[in-house]
Amino acid sequence: MQDLRLLLFIINDNKQHKNFTLSTFLLYFNTLRRLKWSQFLHLLWYRLIKKHFIKFKNYNKYDQFSLHPEFVSSLVYPMEAKYRENSGFIIFHRAQRFDGCPDWSFQGYGKLWNYHLQYLEVLMDDSLASDLRMQWLLNLSQQLIQGSLKQEPYPVSMRIIYSLQFLSKYPASDPIIKTAIQTQIAYLEDNLETHLSGNHLMENYLSLVFAHMALRHPTKLNYFVNNLIKELDSQILDDGAHYELCLSYHAAIFCRLSGIIQLLRNSEYDAQRLMILEGYAGKMYTWMNSITLGFNIFPLINDSVAWPLENWMAIRKLAMEMGLDHKNLHLSDSGYRWLHNEPYQLLMRTAPFLVQHQPGHQHADYLNICLYLGTEPILIDPGISTYEGNEERLKQRGTSNHNLIVENLEDNQSEIWSAFRMGRRAKVKCIESGPEKLYSKVRWYQGHVHHRRIEKVIDGLQIWDTFESTKLKDQKGIAIFHFDGAVGEIKVDSASIHLVEKAITFHFFGAESITKQTYLQNFGFNDSRKAERIMVYFCGQLQTKISRKP
Repeated sequence: MQDLRLLLFIINDNKQHKNFTLSTFLLYFNTLRRLKWSQFLHLLWYRLIKKHFIKFKNYNKYDQFSLHPEFVSSLVYPMEAKYRENSGFIIFHRAQRFDGCPDWSFQGYGKLWNYHLQYLEVLMDDSLASDLRMQWLLNLSQQLIQGSLKQEPYPVSMRIIYSLQFLSKYPASDPIIKTAIQTQIAYLEDNLETHLSGNHLMENYLSLVFAHMALRHPTKLNYFVNNLIKELDSQILDDGAHYELCLSYHAAIFCRLSGIIQLLRNSEYDAQRLMILEGYAGKMYTWMNSITLGFNIFPLINDSVAWPLENWMAIRKLAMEMGLDHKNLHLSDSGYRWLHNEPYQLLMRTAPFLVQHQPGHQHADYLNICLYLGTEPILIDPGISTYEGNEERLKQRGTSNHNLIVENLEDNQSEIWSAFRMGRRAKVKCIESGPEKLYSKVRWYQGHVHHRRIEKVIDGLQIWDTFESTKLKDQKGIAIFHFDGAVGEIKVDSASIHLVEKAITFHFFGAESITKQTYLQNFGFNDSRKAERIMVYFCGQLQTKISRKP
């Protein structure tokens, strides 16, 4: 979801030119130069040509097609938008009441809140009266046709799917609803988010496959199935991970892909194409199964957010019922590795993300670790609570917001900026990855080098951290450990900490001092709770032994 505007600076007014310094140019240059040529050309098309010179286009080419939506049982991920009579619409723990029909353009809680309002997720809530939901669908449809509500490709993609699913159960008699859906399908075809790529373009294609199954347009269906397959081939890594490496995004895409497979199976669709889609869905399920250790552990890597356990169990049940149970794949291209020494389970980010042109959901967190005692979280990824382009978003993507080594709390391994951008990048190399040891090193874009080696020992785990600063006379480092808010009391002494309730000791060799701080552990948007983290100050090298000795 990068919003790249370098070219707009070039054509903008003189006032903006005066503020466009060399450092700003280099920041944009280091962000833009990793785009694929297809992204760059489409960026030119969308931001310069189409936006400024093509003012109107008629999207009525599907007016003569009827809709035949069919229900699927695969949309089992949590719907963020809820409606309660006393509170109004509740999205990301923020409620808004409207007099009469909703203000579909409401921006009072930010763009993401508004997106989820426009998705019409509430259509999926069968606890609400169908007449009320039909009224909302009709009102939004009227505003789309009148042009009072601006269309955007991503919300349109989601809204097409939810509208069709609702209409499969509650057919609409008002032709305005049908016309609005036909218009949105034509609009989406003409406004694919190729310049953004990533999950945006994937969702565009998923939506259009759903749409043309409902329109029963075989030529267009084949065209968009083929494009979906190409995008899956581009975005799904060899170990089954979606290349943006966000567990919750990955799972939602898997569910929508599974819905398409359900519908195609029922229509006796081309067996070869269907088999290819089933293969990608199987790989995606495999990665979910691997990264969660059989749906028992849910690390909030990158921009992942927490989901209720019932939704994960519903995904597992869905995959088994559809025969998409996990294949014989192991974690590889995603760069994550597990190290097991019962009862400890440790996850480490050991290798680079392979898709440099799409870093919007990436964090500056190479060599980050998460630690579990059985299935209980001990060291966690603090997660995210916002997508707004503010200091909190930068902090949550930053190196010091992970279980890593820093020289100071402000610097980051990679040059992160704005809400979804990354300029100069850290380089990471996996040196050894096996059942007994994980060893990688990362070179920050400023030149600092962090080596991290983790080994199994008889009664636990041992971590060796070496931090080489570019400041040769002062190679001091700070090791940061973020603990789950449920670990209980943490006792600190001069060379160790003790988790009283878990009976786990972290003993530090080479520590100069240890301090304890409060931080915010994030579970999702606007959902944060206080927890504690440990800061260990050392010079050069730190050895950390984790054991259950009291």
